[in-house]
Amino acid sequence: MNRSALVFIALGIAVLAGLFLLLRPEAGPPGAAPAAPPEAAIKPPPGALPGEPGPVPPGSEPLPDAPAMTAEWVVRQGRRESGPAVVVLQAGDEVELRVTSDHDDELHLHGYDLSMPLRAGQTGSLRFRAGHSGRFELELHHHHLELAALEVRPQ
Repeated sequence: MNRSALVFIALGIAVLAGLFLLLRPEAGPPGAAPAAPPEAAIKPPPGALPGEPGPVPPGSEPLPDAPAMTAEWVVRQGRRESGPAVVVLQAGDEVELRVTSDHDDELHLHGYDLSMPLRAGQTGSLRFRAGHSGRFELELHHHHLELAALEVRPQ
């Protein structure tokens, strides 16, 4: 290999190393505990019934008593019996999603990674602030049912 090729490779490695050091994610303060995975902060505590308040995720603010928007669905025999197919919001809106199913299931909002267990015959409620814009699938996991799409438009 000729000398100019070796110099070029060495410069490339030096530039990549410099970019890595410059752009790497910053670690927390020394001795700080690692952050808990987001799922641990969002799922209801063990034994909680649907609709009971769970822990507030780090960095979130508690919601006021009444959300800006509420959407409700009824699911029977694995099919949406009532409720909107699409829910449209603005980023920053407070929303409550209420689901009643005739079978135990798990409600999951993709993109936000929010989930909660549903118990047959009981209405489950998922409240949050829509902070991310985009189109997100709301589904029942056990029935593999896309219940609705949540469209969050930028402010």
